[in-house]
Amino acid sequence: MATKKATKQKQTLKSETLADLNDLRQLVKKAIDDGATNVEQVHQAIARMPYKYLEKIELIEDKVREVKDVQEKSIGQVYQLLRNINDKAADFTEEILKKVQGK
Repeated sequence: MATKKATKQKQTLKSETLADLNDLRQLVKKAIDDGATNVEQVHQAIARMPYKYLEKIELIEDKVREVKDVQEKSIGQVYQLLRNINDKAADFTEEILKKVQGK
């Protein structure tokens, strides 16, 4: 009897621990995604500042817009890459947790 009770307690503790680890995984993923998005917004805003003045020079206005567009896309792609890596890490961690659970 004592053995069954101890085994059940271990299984319960393992399930609770795995649930906590999964919650932590989700929390970390969200924090990284949200952080990357917030930093990207600040980065984009700062990067746009000089273009506001350069676009007023008619002689280079078109080229400035082209460079600005390339820069905005480049910055966006870097942060999207960070979010993609974060997604893969979260997926990998989820798979490990599933294996530990025996699923």
